Amino acid sequence: MKKYNKKLKQQAVELYQNGYSLSQICTLLDVSAKIVVSQWLKKANIKTRKGLNQHTDKYNAQDEILAVSLYKQGLSINQVKDLLHVGSTATIHKWLLINNIERRTEGAQRQYHANDDFFSSIDTEEKAYILGFITGDGHVCESDNYISIEIKSTDYALLDKIIIAMNSNNPIRTYTNNKGHETAQIRIYSKQIVNNLVRLGLTHNKTWNVQPAVLSNKVQHHYWRGLIDSDGSIGFATSRNSYFLQLSGTKHICSSFSHFIGYNGDNVKPNRNIWSFACSGRERIHNCLSTLYKNANIYLDRKYKIYADISKNTTMLLFDLELS
Repeated sequence: MKKYNKKLKQQAVELYQNGYSLSQICTLLDVSAKIVVSQWLKKANIKTRKGLNQHTDKYNAQDEILAVSLYKQGLSINQVKDLLHVGSTATIHKWLLINNIERRTEGAQRQYHANDDFFSSIDTEEKAYILGFITGDGHVCESDNYISIEIKSTDYALLDKIIIAMNSNNPIRTYTNNKGHETAQIRIYSKQIVNNLVRLGLTHNKTWNVQPAVLSNKVQHHYWRGLIDSDGSIGFATSRNSYFLQLSGTKHICSSFSHFIGYNGDNVKPNRNIWSFACSGRERIHNCLSTLYKNANIYLDRKYKIYADISKNTTMLLFDLELS
């Protein structure tokens, strides 16, 4: 009779608890018969399920390769599951078993770092900007103590700037999300960073209730630039033949931004649960953006380019007027 070691028996029990059938476990672990697995479950005081209750998934070979690679780089099984939007940790367990990847003990996965005190006080351009960006388009997970930022892969350079500012060695990962879009993401695990962001009002349900951060005049415009880069739009509306600036968020966010750029709370309107601020006109937009980009070193390159174009065109127009 074939003999099995203690480690393999434990793997069988864990797979069963994660939803795999006896037949699937036999196939994955090369066990001779379902009755053998049943005996292991009985010794572990686990009752066998009635019916098939089989685990199925709809992932391709590339998902498996990427999951294994991420785990080998140091991410936990839960982190890989969340990052790749896999429905169950059982799927990750299966891929690791198939590829003969030994599971790590809990706590062994952290090999990346960041400045844990980064958000302790918001007193620099980088801190204010990144706080604004996370307020608009970041995710703060209190239960697992991490923050994540996911943007278009074409905006990859901004994540480089954020990594450098936060003194982090976390990798930037690019992949196709479940909507078919090419994205780039960073995820930083730090209980202190999460606690500081929560203290600043950023929780998992910030979309509906976040308040603007109270910051010094020195860095306030950097904070708003971060919000515009994450949750705002700058562009040219051909239908109106005019440049526009728009910001979406809570009523408090949009109203505060309106006051900040001199609109005294005007131009703020609701759209169901989301509010927005909008203004238009070349000179108005130029003045607003000149305030936001004053002494700026960190920004989304494609939006800064729009500002540079507006600024150039406005300067040329004023020069033409002076000559006429």
